[in-house]
Amino acid sequence: MFPIDLVFNGTHEDSTATTVYTHTSIPLLVAPHANRRVIVTTETTDTESAVTVNSMTIGGVAATLLAQVESIFNSGVVYLSVWSALVPTGTTATIVTTYSESVFRDYMSVYSTHPVKTADVRIRRP
Repeated sequence: MFPIDLVFNGTHEDSTATTVYTHTSIPLLVAPHANRRVIVTTETTDTESAVTVNSMTIGGVAATLLAQVESIFNSGVVYLSVWSALVPTGTTATIVTTYSESVFRDYMSVYSTHPVKTADVRIRRP
C-alpha cells in the first residue's frame, strides 16, 4: 500500500441515451505534475442486460480499468466502474466513456492526485 492524496474534482452527467459519452473541459483541480493520476468513477443503469464500460480515455490517455461491478437496485441494475490514467499535463480534460451498448445516462465523479512526498507519510497506530 502507498499513500494517496485525492482531490474531488466534481461530478458530471449526460442523460442522452447513447453508447459513447464525451465530457469536455472537465476541470482537473490539481496542478499538472509528472505523477498526477486522474481517477474516474462511472455509474449507469439498465433494466435488462449486463452493461460494461469497454474503454475510457482521460485527457487523450487510455485509462486502465480498476474495478467494475453490477448491483440490483429497485427495478433495474446499477453498473459501476473505476478507471485511472496518468495525466501529467493540462488543467482540463476531455473524458470519453464507451459502453458495451446504449445506456440511459452516464454519471461520473472525477478525482485527481497530489504528489505525495515520503516526508508526508505518517504511520498511524490504534
